[in-house]
Amino acid sequence: MQKMKYYDVIILGAGIAGCGLAYNLRKFGYSGSVLIIDDGKKNNLGYGHRIVSYEDVKEYNLPFSKKFKRLDVGMYNKVYFSIDYDFYFVNYAQACEHLREKSGYHLIEEKAKNVENNILITENNEYGLKYLIDCTGSSFFLRKKFGLPIPDIYWIVKTRKIQAKPTMDYDSFSFFFSNGDYFEDVYPMENEIIQGDWLYTRHVDFSKLSAPVNSFMNTYLNEAKVTEEKTAVFPVSPVMPLVSRNYAFLGDSFGNALPSVGTGFTVILDSSVMLAEAIIKKDLYQYKKKWTKKYLEKYLKIIALKENTHFNHPIVAKMKKYPSIEKILSVVKDNPEQFLAMVTDNGDPNFTKKMRNIYPRQVILWQIFHYLAIKFKYLQNHIQNRQMF
Repeated sequence: MQKMKYYDVIILGAGIAGCGLAYNLRKFGYSGSVLIIDDGKKNNLGYGHRIVSYEDVKEYNLPFSKKFKRLDVGMYNKVYFSIDYDFYFVNYAQACEHLREKSGYHLIEEKAKNVENNILITENNEYGLKYLIDCTGSSFFLRKKFGLPIPDIYWIVKTRKIQAKPTMDYDSFSFFFSNGDYFEDVYPMENEIIQGDWLYTRHVDFSKLSAPVNSFMNTYLNEAKVTEEKTAVFPVSPVMPLVSRNYAFLGDSFGNALPSVGTGFTVILDSSVMLAEAIIKKDLYQYKKKWTKKYLEKYLKIIALKENTHFNHPIVAKMKKYPSIEKILSVVKDNPEQFLAMVTDNGDPNFTKKMRNIYPRQVILWQIFHYLAIKFKYLQNHIQNRQMF
């Protein structure tokens, strides 16, 4: 083992969270030493592309594979309405490497084994550190090490590259919803189609990820040749703490992605800005304060909304009498600006007045109950974590 080296900041994980943090530390003029360590497995690179807003592309000068001009929204394999808006299809690995290169910080591939007394122990070396930032995603390195709570709600996805000439509008990509927990997205490229099956779930079990018979894939692409298939896991229920002593969590390591259908990068990159500023000010708890003030309430409302419509016992679901997805989309169609805001992670998760009108009173009451229950759970976790650390 080589002589121990010291770094002011060690970032564990070279995904969008870790590389985004490195980029922002450099951008804001951080004078300390920074090292990025990644195990090389790229756990969450199964979903090879992300939809990104123009604001993120411009702010970070991200390279992109394609610009889409419209989003088609539908149910199963039928489009109900379209929204004109520029979305950028970004290769995830390229975006991460772009941010890391711009940061100028060194990346090494090693597997972290342990951390104690401000020393990170990897399979090959030991590193002294001032701050350790966990960006290990659903590996939850520090959370498992210290027995901290981990997210309990996930989007799991199986993506495919399909060898087929797109027959849909080349400038549009599609979101197809269902009456269950399944969701599908479709992206026409030059000589192939990229398609994803998504499931909102409490359990990472890909055997449960089954597309409906009338999904777009099963209807139009079932006979096409699949050239690549991968899986990925995205935690989407943020858990505390965000900071513990000189350790901080960023990205999927605490459930940083919004559980709504979003662009994927926005809130994580924004969170990396908050953390970079806190590191520069030598006060990690500023990150926790800023993030909690800006995002926690929004997350709680979205989780409450989704828990109200997911994870129900069949008898409870029957009692609630949910409107069909077709009915919901008919209302959303008349309010495309709110749907667009939600897709770009800027929307208010509350029901609109028109949306409330199509839900029975008991559903709204359950929504309030879920919100209060989730808020109480987060308060409990906060108190427990303060006692633990």
